[in-house]
Amino acid sequence: MSEHIRKPIRAGIIAAIVAFSVIAGTVGSYAYWSATASATLGAGAATLSSTATGWTATTLGNEDIASTGSVSLTSTGSITFTNTTSTTSTQSQTLTATFSSASGDATLAAGTTLTAWYVASAASCTAAAVPVSPVTGTWSAGVIVTRSLAPGAAATYCLRNTVADRQNIDDTDGARSFTPQAVAQLSISNFTNSATTTSTISSEYIYPLQTITAATWNFVKRAGTEWCWDVSGSGTASGSLLISYACKPIGTADLNQDFRFMDANGDGYGDIQARHTAALRVAAAASTTSGSAVTMITTAASDTQQWQAQLVSAGTYQFVNKYSGLCLSMPAVSAGTATQVTCSGGADQRFTLTQRAIVPLLTFTCTNVGTTQNRSVQYAFTADYSGGPYTIQARETAASPWVTLIPSATSPANVPAPIAAPLTTWEAGTYNVQILNSAGMVVGTSSISVVAQNIFVIFFDYYYARC
Repeated sequence: MSEHIRKPIRAGIIAAIVAFSVIAGTVGSYAYWSATASATLGAGAATLSSTATGWTATTLGNEDIASTGSVSLTSTGSITFTNTTSTTSTQSQTLTATFSSASGDATLAAGTTLTAWYVASAASCTAAAVPVSPVTGTWSAGVIVTRSLAPGAAATYCLRNTVADRQNIDDTDGARSFTPQAVAQLSISNFTNSATTTSTISSEYIYPLQTITAATWNFVKRAGTEWCWDVSGSGTASGSLLISYACKPIGTADLNQDFRFMDANGDGYGDIQARHTAALRVAAAASTTSGSAVTMITTAASDTQQWQAQLVSAGTYQFVNKYSGLCLSMPAVSAGTATQVTCSGGADQRFTLTQRAIVPLLTFTCTNVGTTQNRSVQYAFTADYSGGPYTIQARETAASPWVTLIPSATSPANVPAPIAAPLTTWEAGTYNVQILNSAGMVVGTSSISVVAQNIFVIFFDYYYARC
């Protein structure tokens, strides 16, 4: 400060006014925060004050993906601090802005990363903007930025919120919310004033991931109705329409209403396969526009045909497309076409499953192995989905309980030799065998024979197993 300014400091104390104004929405409404504090700054009307503008509420949904095919969610906004100190001095003050969670959902605050960086104007804070010298941290941990700010000058920061994976912030109610705050402080020498402004960060329609077994073919019904997903005209080519159609009888041989969910790598996203043509998959158009088409394709795996099942309530799902982040929507009218739309909780996006049939193993074979007393059998099997570990069982009679021969079986699996109970207690004969997947479903059948090794005509030495 100049000598002219310092002399009035000795003359007395004046009130410094700190006022923040922050845009609270996109429809022109405003929220105001104000407070007063005392500071010895100078003579006359010289005061220390600031304003913050442009901090709008943020809502993250399934569709707010960082890029097509991404599982992370993001949004970018801005905040501007202006030093409106009334003084004849040109000496700058230090702006320190601390961003943190004031209250609300701890999971969302911890799961949302804030990246803040200085820019020349708010117009630079676009979704495509590349941060320059950013400061990063979660809202739970807090982020602090500092800058020299002269009277009458403004400092704008881009604020980018990022969630690494939408499932990090899922909720049984589909929504979370917390109150972020910006505590801004202007200081010069040993004089400081600060003010706090708040906003809102929320998530919506993001429900827990639900694994759906690939071991069953299912009707997919619009919840509460008898309208089923249907491949129009039992089409077999790419571009065939996925439509809404009255559900057919369970026993019908027409399979164009049967679908199953195949998550090959266990990441929660999978293909939805049609039963009547094994190559067909449900796919969104290569567009992120709400209202764009959902059809059938036979092309190689891509994000457009990857869907995530989210559990809205017990037995009710919504299906989120990996490429677009949009929800599958089905109208409740005959031959109504499926589309992808912004997830909204609408009845058009709620579906239930009704099991139609169990998907069997592709193969389940028996081979004789070993010699003499160590003779036994080996079972080999293949599947087009990960259904293990498997269990191989046998039973003595149709009225007998099933008994485990090989627990946690992987292909190929040998029945131990020499054979032991229960086969040795059943004596010679041929018995039924079944194989169960990890869900306890019977996915294959075979048989096993127990043979007695005779020493003399009326005596035998041991039993062994054969196919």
